[in-house]
Amino acid sequence: KMRKYAYKLEIAKQVNFRMSTDQVDYEIIENAYASMDVGLVLLQDFPHYRESLPTKFYEYMHHHLLVVASDFPLWKSFIKEYSCGIAVPSNDARKAAAVFWHALKKLDIKQIGNKNSRIARGKFTWNSQADLLLKLYKTILK
Repeated sequence: KMRKYAYKLEIAKQVNFRMSTDQVDYEIIENAYASMDVGLVLLQDFPHYRESLPTKFYEYMHHHLLVVASDFPLWKSFIKEYSCGIAVPSNDARKAAAVFWHALKKLDIKQIGNKNSRIARGKFTWNSQADLLLKLYKTILK
């Protein structure tokens, strides 16, 4: 359906659909990220999604991408705090698309992507989180 819709909108050449049920080689993923400007994290509104931040946020930021995500409160807060992208309605595809296209016209995607990468490399790395992780392990082991 998505592929047909991309052709209907005449944007199929700009959209790269990659789906696989098999493990994908890391180099293929890296090359895909290098060819992207925007990373989508659009999920339905289920409680377990609402209450956690997806790893994709950090991956997309690390790879210089604008994050476009569902408008769950926690996710919106993260996006607002780091100015890393936009939140779109999770329950209305047409409205989400309208918000997305409107934002793309106004945003400097490359500038946001570069800023996202600087934030991710400074704040969201294993080294930057090591003390917190060790503290958590010590608390659990007590």
